[in-house]
Amino acid sequence: MSKTKAIESNAKWGHTIQQGDYIVNKLADYIDNAPEAGFVPINYGPLETTPQVLRWEENSDGVRRPNREPLGKGQNVPEGATLEMGFTVELPDMNPNLEFNYERSIAVRRSSAREKSDWSEIVEPSLVEAFGKDWVKRIVGKKVYVEVEDVPNYNGRVTKAGKVWSVPKFLAAYKDKAQCEKARTKRFGQSSNSSKGSSDIPDAVVAQVEGLLKSVGEDTARKMLEGKPFGDYDPETLMSLV
Repeated sequence: MSKTKAIESNAKWGHTIQQGDYIVNKLADYIDNAPEAGFVPINYGPLETTPQVLRWEENSDGVRRPNREPLGKGQNVPEGATLEMGFTVELPDMNPNLEFNYERSIAVRRSSAREKSDWSEIVEPSLVEAFGKDWVKRIVGKKVYVEVEDVPNYNGRVTKAGKVWSVPKFLAAYKDKAQCEKARTKRFGQSSNSSKGSSDIPDAVVAQVEGLLKSVGEDTARKMLEGKPFGDYDPETLMSLV
């Protein structure tokens, strides 16, 4: 190695050593704030909670079908019926581009030695975490803003088509719409007009789109993105960033 190249090499290594602390700190920051793996189906909006009675009834063809009715004031759950909690989050309230709600009905059953239940293992603990032990008084018959994640059921049950049943896991409660919008913006970024360039799309949104593509494939993801769940972004622009 020539003297000149040796000097250049030493200077380069000296520069790297001097920048060592900076690089380590940046790496630590990137690792601490790394995006979550996979598509994280998190919804925001006002929650309506309805206690309901589930009965299975057999029609004239001999097929058993579910019949759900709200649990009336002073009404007892009839023998043979199941108490359910019906959860509905009005998604259009936070994102007018969406034309559907997030809806789940969860049977109120305690885990046993024979089988664990979604209610005991996922749903009720998250309600207590988000609203406190008096969650019933705070949400039943009231409109409260929430952040809720749609997670796979505890026992891995699937439909005949192979789709995994999902249940709500409540992450946070907000005192009003403004606070809920603030939390949603922090996760997904401020809504942007589709005419804007890709540089205006937050990294958090791109990470969500990447997870969505891996989870459901390109065709299904495109249809879901047309509903603009992450803001007013063009689906093709979003997919081109992944």
